[in-house]
Amino acid sequence: MAKVLDGDTLLLKSGDKVRLIGVNTPEQATEIHQAEPFAMQATQATKTFFNNQPMIKLKLGKEPKDHYGRILAYVARSDGMLLSEYLVAHGLAFYLAIPPNLDLLVCLMATEQQARRQQTGLWKRYRPTTAQTIKQAGFSLVTGKVEKISQAANGVWIDLAGKLALFIPKNNLKYFSRSAFDQINGRLVEVRGWLIDRRAGGRKLKKGRKRWMMKISHPASIIFK
Repeated sequence: MAKVLDGDTLLLKSGDKVRLIGVNTPEQATEIHQAEPFAMQATQATKTFFNNQPMIKLKLGKEPKDHYGRILAYVARSDGMLLSEYLVAHGLAFYLAIPPNLDLLVCLMATEQQARRQQTGLWKRYRPTTAQTIKQAGFSLVTGKVEKISQAANGVWIDLAGKLALFIPKNNLKYFSRSAFDQINGRLVEVRGWLIDRRAGGRKLKKGRKRWMMKISHPASIIFK
């Protein structure tokens, strides 16, 4: 390994970038955005994780690269300890459920649940936003009440009371049971993923559509409250 770029991204000596599977850490500062809370701590934790451990082990995901061309992998030290589990256990990363790379999902969900319960790391302060109060794009946990579920040719749309619509693409519906949508209808849920502003770039929002959208790929991204 050559360098830690941030909490969930590494640079190899080959020049390849590796993105951890199954987790997302707070974003560092950019030219237009301030660093998210605990971004520096997550990056430092990843550096600490590899102290005196120059060799790392990579297990590639079933989907080996993301749309940025980064290698998708589970990363472990030479002693077998997993970086993703380490970050989640220390309250410095959120679990992600993005098929088909789901091998450690159950483990990471359980680890996050414990970190939240113990208010470890970012969980001391972090509170999900609500579907009524979304203000910016990017990764977020959002709570809201399911008010409408619609079947479309390209997938399923789930409207939350407020400003958010969830979209489950048709090719991801195989991960959802037939009764899943009946179970969440009218329920208060917490969802996680990347918020997209449908009015970005001056685009006009069609009548009846929610301003914010979040793509959901797996049932683990929707939990009951």
